[in-house]
Amino acid sequence: GGNIGIVVFEASVEIRRNVIVNNLLGSQGGGIFLQTCSAVIANNLIRGNTTSADGGAIEVESCTGPVSIINNTIDSNSSSNSLSIGQAIGIINSSSVLIQNNIISNHNAFGKAAVGVSGTAPVVRNNLFFNNAILYYDSGTVSTIAGLNALASNGGNIAGDPAYVNYSYDPLNAPLTAPGTPPLPGAPAPA
Repeated sequence: GGNIGIVVFEASVEIRRNVIVNNLLGSQGGGIFLQTCSAVIANNLIRGNTTSADGGAIEVESCTGPVSIINNTIDSNSSSNSLSIGQAIGIINSSSVLIQNNIISNHNAFGKAAVGVSGTAPVVRNNLFFNNAILYYDSGTVSTIAGLNALASNGGNIAGDPAYVNYSYDPLNAPLTAPGTPPLPGAPAPA
């Protein structure tokens, strides 16, 4: 943490089982930035990342191949620009994006959406949302789970407290986990 997270251009990539925390990327995606890629982003802790542009945690830009964002904990990321898209996830001019089975929490800075879209709408299903100012923004603001689930191809999203254990910005000493979730590799088990 503390610098640039993961930046990928024109590739097919799998980003799995990482702790991506406290990174700062001034121009795009604070934690992960993908451009013209296909990708699987799975089973990661993505927390406390910042950008002055789009996608505090993850930005997916101009990706025509499939991008799957699944089984991640995406918490407390931010995008500081008032014109930015997505405090947690920004999807810009990308097709075939799936956002599924993630915990997306604590994205409430600047009144921006947790998931922001410019272009083709992603499929957003079976995610847990907690303490986000706005859940989703495409051509309009969606602030309720019912509203999000009503969008085409979406469903199964819920709102609720993930009841984090050992909530701390020091994931090596106190990993962010939900009840029943095994600790990250190499991290101590919750007390």
